[in-house]
Amino acid sequence: MKTILTVILFSITLTCCKNEITSEHQKVQKIKTKEPTNFNLEVQFLPAFSNPVKLKLVKEIDSGYLECTVNELHFTRYTVSTSRKIKSISKINLSKTDFERFFKILDTTSLLELRDDSIYGRDGISIIVDILQDSLKNKAQIWSPERENATNFYNLLDALFDLANRKLIFQEKHIEDIQIYLSYSPWMKVKCTAPLIIKMFGSYSVDDTCTLRTFFDLLPKNQRVIIDMTNFHGMGTVLDFYFHDSEDLREKLIWVTGNNKQKEYLLRIGCTEDKMVQDIKTAIERVGI
Repeated sequence: MKTILTVILFSITLTCCKNEITSEHQKVQKIKTKEPTNFNLEVQFLPAFSNPVKLKLVKEIDSGYLECTVNELHFTRYTVSTSRKIKSISKINLSKTDFERFFKILDTTSLLELRDDSIYGRDGISIIVDILQDSLKNKAQIWSPERENATNFYNLLDALFDLANRKLIFQEKHIEDIQIYLSYSPWMKVKCTAPLIIKMFGSYSVDDTCTLRTFFDLLPKNQRVIIDMTNFHGMGTVLDFYFHDSEDLREKLIWVTGNNKQKEYLLRIGCTEDKMVQDIKTAIERVGI
């Protein structure tokens, strides 16, 4: 059941598409079918109402690192402005296996083919990509891309978020806050399988009804499940039923709340306070693993 659930959540948040390679891209084809020896990628995320985040991925032969810089955010009267003041910075060393997984998810997408998008808005999120791939360079910028219209960008984002969500555990909230601006709804991920810990973050709407129904139907009924709601932003009342419609399931779920707002949502759907805890560590102790 864990495997099935993991596959379903993976399919919800990940869509991999392959582009056909034409003869005019033969030079680039060599790059995208072979993992580069040296690789330097910087992706700046500039959301309208969340902290700016820069992810830097560096590979030198078989090793390298992933660096995450989070900047403070300040507002002017009519516009959102990014601050140069650094809020936090994390740097994680990566192995050959980490890079192999990154390029496997990237698949045949060539970062050297990414191009600027002429569309721009005040709300949403701007993304700036800088690439140095062996001796070749590219730079591209896009604003609030939709998955169906920006396949190559999303292939890059899928690979990068897979790496960031696994490695940057102390920057988890900031990574999630960036994903909320993009085509990753509904926002769910499996954090651990023993015990089973599932993170639900962002906001849920009526468009997520079918997915939520399937999600709760597939949760195992014979084991305790921890639902991490610490970065949950809210949902419409029409979805309350799907969160708590099974009495058997109610007894198996342990909810992790980060603040009173999330606790209010859970009380609204009928969850009792004895099923709520403040942190993951307490939840795991409650499960007894």
